[in-house]
Amino acid sequence: MKKIISVLLSVLLTFPVPAFADGAGEEVVFSFDSGTRCLSVRGELPDLCHKAFTLTVDLREDGEEFSSSNTPDIMFLYVTDENGILKISEYIDKSFVGGRYDVVLTGGGKSCNSYFIFMNENDPETVALIDDINDASTYDELALAADSDDKLQKLGIDAANKFVKEYLSCVIADILQYKTDSGELFTPSSVLDVFSKSLAVNMITNGHTDEAMQNYASYFGITNDEYLKDRENTSSELTSLLEKANFSLSTTKTVYKSSLLTALIKTAQNWSYMQDLVTENAGELGIDLSDYETIRDSSKYKVFSAMYEEREGFDSTDDIVLSFYNNVDAVIYETTAPSSSGSSGGGGGGRGGSSSVSVPVVNAPVVVPPAANDNEQTENAGINFNDIKDHFAEKFILILASDGIINGYEDGSFKPDAKVTRAEFAKIVSLRFAIEDESGAVYDDVASDAWYASYVSALSGIGIVSGYDGKFYPDSIISRQDAALMCKRVADLTGKVLDGKKTFADSSLISPYASEAVACLAGSGVINGDGTNFRPSDGVSRAECSAMICRLFNLKNAIEK
Repeated sequence: MKKIISVLLSVLLTFPVPAFADGAGEEVVFSFDSGTRCLSVRGELPDLCHKAFTLTVDLREDGEEFSSSNTPDIMFLYVTDENGILKISEYIDKSFVGGRYDVVLTGGGKSCNSYFIFMNENDPETVALIDDINDASTYDELALAADSDDKLQKLGIDAANKFVKEYLSCVIADILQYKTDSGELFTPSSVLDVFSKSLAVNMITNGHTDEAMQNYASYFGITNDEYLKDRENTSSELTSLLEKANFSLSTTKTVYKSSLLTALIKTAQNWSYMQDLVTENAGELGIDLSDYETIRDSSKYKVFSAMYEEREGFDSTDDIVLSFYNNVDAVIYETTAPSSSGSSGGGGGGRGGSSSVSVPVVNAPVVVPPAANDNEQTENAGINFNDIKDHFAEKFILILASDGIINGYEDGSFKPDAKVTRAEFAKIVSLRFAIEDESGAVYDDVASDAWYASYVSALSGIGIVSGYDGKFYPDSIISRQDAALMCKRVADLTGKVLDGKKTFADSSLISPYASEAVACLAGSGVINGDGTNFRPSDGVSRAECSAMICRLFNLKNAIEK
């Protein structure tokens, strides 16, 4: 039975039909999801904004041109948006005759075409093929039911598809195994479902995930658009994990969900985002949070900062669960074992997400102690640590330690590579530059009696630090770019001269709010990066913090210059 908007027929027939090949940036993608019977067309036609297009769908058996007596099966009118984007989704009625349907998109003086294969469950030839499949007990007998293009098309399968030809033997084997395991009789729909799932899985495991999702996304519980969005949100990590996943025909949806969750956790921006993802999806991961909840709040970040360092090894949710339990055990042991640490200890890496809210610098009096001679301080410090000898930051560490700015640990170590939290960095900056102010902001997560409260208040009062949504995130590891921003604000307030600018190979990764600060501090020798990259989202180590603060402190003041 024909379906047509007849008023559009004369419009369609007046269009010329050159291929969409010569337009800059033009792309049209056709897809047909056999599971939902949804025909999708996605077009990017930047030179054809607000243009009318017709979409025709027709079972082309006779090769005749369209006319008033030979109308297409379906015909619709669409219009591109202001950017030339065309999005079409149409569902094919299940009563249509089975076979190959040609699809033609015409508009703007151009035309492009594709096709799809449709199966009608009530077609006598299709029913006969299903009987043959149900009677088959061996691979060879089953293969006979799919030994021609016509038979495949009657089953709703595109025999011309290169992936069907390439993986047909694997798919037939999967169908036979599924038939044996389930003991169920096939119907036309169930044969197509099993065939499509098997083909999609074989495509994915052989590196053709995008093509598989384009036509078989529904078998994974999603749409192709959702897959493309998931892929983008995980920097294509999802695609990589799917290609390594252990699929079966009955677990396509659950494996996709598991792979997506793994990809999201693996590509988390920092440990804090990872913490949210893991704890919010604990049930989905099969994680018991009871031991984790026994850890004091100020130490919970250590679990996820350690997991963040291990994220490259996450290839499945099992890897995530194992990492979580191992690090929970490690933190519980660390916090209950008979040991003590100084007030400047730190944890793992990542950015706690705070200084992204810009606070204008407020002119306020700041008392800065006179600069001291580095060599004299080092020689007279009378302090030493057992793990900093010949370290690049040894001199800077001893300077700050001798002035009581930083502390070591009772076992005689300094732990130069441990990371610094935002609260610890605030304390070091406040003490080194003698910043005292009681007019700072009040944050929801900074208790008035916390050891760091006065330092945070002092820096907040003169615009050196800021929070986000009313929080300061004191236990979050401070990122390199956030530390640079704080140092730049200190320099502005104290008159320190930042002469020169320098960029890094990864400068494009630096957040806009911190790019100027990083360039100025690098140009003035306060920070160096690793020689090539700055790694803006990495955490700042205790050694790096010591070097940064000392170099900033010893820069000349503008009035002296």
